[in-house]
Amino acid sequence: MKKVLVLTDLSLNSRAGIIFAIQLALRSKSKLVFFHVVELLKPRRWSEKKYQDYLENELKRCHKQMLTYVENGFKKIKGPRPQYECVVKSGRDVANTAIAYAKKAKAKAICLSTRGAGPIKKILGTTASKIIDKSKTPVFVIPINYQKAPLKEIFYATDLHNFKAEMRRIKPLADLTKARITAYHYDHFQNLAAKLKQIKHCIKTLSSTRHMFRIRELHPEFSLSFHLLQDIEESNASLAVLFTDQKKTWFKKVFLTGNSAELTFRTKKPLLIFDK
Repeated sequence: MKKVLVLTDLSLNSRAGIIFAIQLALRSKSKLVFFHVVELLKPRRWSEKKYQDYLENELKRCHKQMLTYVENGFKKIKGPRPQYECVVKSGRDVANTAIAYAKKAKAKAICLSTRGAGPIKKILGTTASKIIDKSKTPVFVIPINYQKAPLKEIFYATDLHNFKAEMRRIKPLADLTKARITAYHYDHFQNLAAKLKQIKHCIKTLSSTRHMFRIRELHPEFSLSFHLLQDIEESNASLAVLFTDQKKTWFKKVFLTGNSAELTFRTKKPLLIFDK
């Protein structure tokens, strides 16, 4: 993980993401790019020159503010500091601007904080859910109440499809941090006999005695998100990994809430979300 883009709005709400990113960078020897987006529409009465001059001054002001903000974040961490830089860009949409810059900078991950949202924002989409829906770059979502903790166990939810390929994407982080991966599969128990061969193959793929595979019964009266949230919170994991399907139609996204997006509003533990 050579470079991580850390999205911040320069408020206390994004401080948790910064603390998590610093810890991650120290363990993985990654470079951090602290990234802030200035959303500034041009007033109709302004000339282009007046707008550009004002925008340039605003970017400089925010960059100076960001340097101070990041320095305050480093005060929470004792010991060495990772390599980092602060970048401020203008854009009409924070999510799209961050995704585009992450791609341009060849970032291996995007890291951001979330404080949840009410029912209306869940449908319209917060910055976190928009980035999850669109980003091809993996996304760390850190809850605002995150407390510094060592990464010892990774919770990984799997539908068994592409298990081997997904493990290849998770294992580098587990190896870097020496964390154990516990894979969870949810299903109606009457379906397990037909899947037994597939499950045995997945267990064999783990290829390490320190990794584990667990099967949970999916109760029809509760959503998959309910089961995931309960197990994530009750587990010893300090990070949960999910794979999300960005190819869902608009109808499914609104009326059949995606498990990854829904969990960003509810979990108290950090999430790492990959695009399938």
